[in-house]
Amino acid sequence: MEKKCIFLKTIALISCFMLTGAAFGKAETPAQFHGTPTQLQKIVQGGKLSSTLLEILEITKIKHDGTLGSVVEATQKGWLRKAGTERWEMDNAREELKPALEPLFQKLGIIDEVAPTAKQYTYGLILGATITSMRERFAYALDLWKKGVVCTHLVFLVGERPLDPVKESEAVLYDAHNMYLPFRPDWKRQNVQPKTETDAAKLLFDQANLPKEFKDSVKITFIDTPMQKLPDGTFRRPNTGDTVNLFKPMLEKTPGTILAISNQPYVGYQDAVTRTLLAGYSVETVGAKAKGNIHIGVTLDNLARWIYQENQYQQSLAKNKSLAALAAA
Repeated sequence: MEKKCIFLKTIALISCFMLTGAAFGKAETPAQFHGTPTQLQKIVQGGKLSSTLLEILEITKIKHDGTLGSVVEATQKGWLRKAGTERWEMDNAREELKPALEPLFQKLGIIDEVAPTAKQYTYGLILGATITSMRERFAYALDLWKKGVVCTHLVFLVGERPLDPVKESEAVLYDAHNMYLPFRPDWKRQNVQPKTETDAAKLLFDQANLPKEFKDSVKITFIDTPMQKLPDGTFRRPNTGDTVNLFKPMLEKTPGTILAISNQPYVGYQDAVTRTLLAGYSVETVGAKAKGNIHIGVTLDNLARWIYQENQYQQSLAKNKSLAALAAA
């Protein structure tokens, strides 16, 4: 019996180290929790739902029993967009609630800029999106670099998502007067037409008029995530989690600190995804302030995904604590 107990403790200890990364000196410490974990705590504070989130749930008539699990289930049904549709395809439902909801969204930290808290990172991750959003995210990364925030390796986490014919039309792809990234003077259009998100990321990088010092000092990598096969044999586009998972082997081979670059209102959700999947590494997610009109449906859809992912993150933390307690018993 004693041998069995020692064996179980050993297994628990090994599992705990694997989950937290402590065995490799990668475990997060409080000093590594930068701006975005505080933002995450605005959804769940001390194990309880935040008052701001409860107000949003009440205004949108989401019924729940006060637990995070029940809120996840209810918001997945009430706020999430239909499967197979994109954010820009959502209608303007609930726009009449905007005056009441927008100040609450701001309290949750999904409107204003979330800036880095350090000056040096190993990896900067440009999270995939439409070409316009990727231009915004890359332009934000360049602006940070000009302010002295250095990522030695910039990685575009993109994939084989087919380009949207409206949001990523030829006019958008080749807009030399776009508001984020001026084209370099000698850029010339090639004969090959971009077809996927990865193609678009490579195109915008090629078009951008970049400082020589930036090009000389920052290594660039494109992670091309394939379409994901479903049980019924059909395929869906890769999401944030799929791209992060494909990046993990690179991180495991050469560990380092991570600055994920998004834009509002997606910083909180994408931070929760990245932090959950890269447990044990120092992760910080940042992004520029939300621009233009706040779309209530899109913001609630994003918030539903954030709540779901926060629940996953909380469960992973609880599992780590349980394993640690068993190992210490």
